[in-house]
Amino acid sequence: MLLPKIVMRNVMAHRRKNLVVFAVTGCVSMFLFLFLCFSDGEMENIRNGVSSFFTPWIDVVAATDEALMLDGAGKSSAEATVAETDRLTEGLSALPFVKEAFGRVSGNWGNLYWKGDKYLDFRYLALDSRDSVLRTKYRIVEGRDLKPGETGAALIHKAVLKTLALAPGDPISLVGNDSFGQVMSMDLTLAGVFEPTLDNPNLYNMIILPREDLSTFNGYTPGESRSLGIRLEKGVSQAKAIPLLEEWGRQNAPNLRFVERNMKGYKDDFSMVFGMIRMIIVVMSLLTLLITSVGIMSVISTNLQERKKEIGTYYCLGSEPPFLIAAYSLELALVNLAASAAGILGGLLIRAIVNMAKITSDEPGFQVVAGGSQFRLGLTPSSVLWIIGGVVVITLLTALTTLGKALKVSPVEAVREAE
Repeated sequence: MLLPKIVMRNVMAHRRKNLVVFAVTGCVSMFLFLFLCFSDGEMENIRNGVSSFFTPWIDVVAATDEALMLDGAGKSSAEATVAETDRLTEGLSALPFVKEAFGRVSGNWGNLYWKGDKYLDFRYLALDSRDSVLRTKYRIVEGRDLKPGETGAALIHKAVLKTLALAPGDPISLVGNDSFGQVMSMDLTLAGVFEPTLDNPNLYNMIILPREDLSTFNGYTPGESRSLGIRLEKGVSQAKAIPLLEEWGRQNAPNLRFVERNMKGYKDDFSMVFGMIRMIIVVMSLLTLLITSVGIMSVISTNLQERKKEIGTYYCLGSEPPFLIAAYSLELALVNLAASAAGILGGLLIRAIVNMAKITSDEPGFQVVAGGSQFRLGLTPSSVLWIIGGVVVITLLTALTTLGKALKVSPVEAVREAE
């Protein structure tokens, strides 16, 4: 109990100097915490926006043996499709532990033709009428949404209207290569114009088609899909569901295999790019903390040089250098950790205010920087741990570089200094 009492006594006796260290560490901690929260917000926007648009969340993938084998070998599984998609998804959706099942068709690239003019590089995305999650990713701003079971219709991103005077009901044509390298074309009617709930320039060239149309465009026969996606009811684990799905498959689709899809560990190109940016931000934050530690070391060193009377008193009372090193190290740790906690709390307050403001923009530059159309500050445990860990490192570095030198005096010299 003696050591904590001495530490608290020292903190209160030198509160002005400790307040300087507290203020510097707290401000730096808050700034870096917000910096990391900005990076967390980028990652959240990417995961909830462009990444989940291209790859909506699913729990289980159903594919043929051949497709899984080819995918495992890194080869194209375009021909190893699932037939009778509608029958299978209807049967799977009827299972009590399945929320929904739908056909999945790989998106591809092509060109848009309108009034005889060619417009390059559009990406096609399939919408299955049973896929409720994808429908939550956009809203219709003109015209109407695709109807369940509808074919021959399409949705375009609202950004296209900045260059093309398209309107719902206009005929358009799509031309591109199917999954087998053959040139395909399809005539469609523009049903509506959509706006993603969380936009990104990577979605500007998106054209949403009914799954049946994109399947045909990919060179498949009616009813074929690349694979099936299955979403489970809340509370149903993948480990519990897969044996039941396999039992159902043996009776209804012997060639199907059911594989767990871990979306948390899934990394696409977009999340990997912003993940690298986050690592750069983390490194910059740590470097900033190290630079800050130099200033803190200077303040602590000066502070200890002015406290020789105090050190002399401890020596005369029989204190040994290890005890004093522990006391002053704990004093520094207490001040720094309290400052980092205050900085994080201040950062949480600012984060709440910024997120309540719901800052949004249609500007592509803004969306690239923010990861989406809404500026938000995210929060992950790693951001808090990085700050606390950095402060702990600062404390250790300061203790190692200042305490040994400051306490390296004989008791006699310390007492003379005190006189």
